[in-house]
Formats: sequence, C-alpha cells, structure tokens
Amino acid sequence: MATAWQPPDAFDGVTAAHVASVHAAMDPDGHPVDRQSEGWVGELIGEVIGAPVGYRADRVGKGRTEEIAANAARVDVIIQKWIKEGVLLVGERKHPNRRGGAMQSVVRRGAGVGEVRGEF
Repeated sequence: MATAWQPPDAFDGVTAAHVASVHAAMDPDGHPVDRQSEGWVGELIGEVIGAPVGYRADRVGKGRTEEIAANAARVDVIIQKWIKEGVLLVGERKHPNRRGGAMQSVVRRGAGVGEVRGEF
C-alpha cells in the first residue's frame, strides 16, 4: 500500500535547550526578521540547531546550495512558530544602515519553553 509523502517536520530535533541557547546568544537590540538583512535571526537559529543558512540563504547559486536553501526554509517555519508562541517578540528599531529614521523589523527574546510570554 502506498502512503502519501509527508514533508519533514521543521521541529525534528529542536528542543527547549535550543530555545535557551538562541535566547542566550541574542543581541539585546534584536535581530532582523527579514532574510535579506545582515544579522538575520535565522542565521543564529540555524547555527544553534545545526542547520546552517548563511547570509541571504534564500537563493541557490553563488555558493548557496540546495541544502542551505532548504535549511533557510526550515528556519523560516521555526521563526514564524516561535513568534506565534511568544518565544520571539517582534518589534522595531532604527535601521543601522539607513538615514532619515528608517525603521527595521526585529525580533528579541520572548518567553522560554514553559515560561509566561513577555512583552517587547
């Protein structure tokens, strides 16, 4: 009997210890949410969970492999879930590389696994 293909679970192997490690390593000023921004939070998460993504990992080519692009897609799923669950909190900060008061969406440390949600 054939079974339908199921995509891998983005959270396979991701533990509460990974959340704690990401929180401990986060910059207090936050990390950009946008994949194309230098310092993207996904780079940190990928490093901690053993799924390296690299800068601008959404594009294959120019040294980026399909594995790195797949890791970036996996990390995106994790980021969105952690935002939804309050593990990461979304806010804004003054963009470090733009003039005129441009703002940048960032995430900061939220609640750890089993903790009450914090506020940005």
